[in-house]
Amino acid sequence: MENDRLVLPRHFTYYDIGTFTGLHVITVTKVFNALLRAGIISKEGRKVLIEQEGRLADIANGMEELPYG
Repeated sequence: MENDRLVLPRHFTYYDIGTFTGLHVITVTKVFNALLRAGIISKEGRKVLIEQEGRLADIANGMEELPYG
């Protein structure tokens, strides 16, 4: 946690995330860019900060749609 925001514990490349989740690296890139544009996450250098944990959970649980195409 940093300034009341969750921080991903270590740097993962889009390739790492794609390998872990079974998604293509281009899909991972599009989703991350959509999350950044929506203000749900932010980046400080190589850190990824979760700005809106509730919205991220809603997207993960299918309660909110994130257009990323």
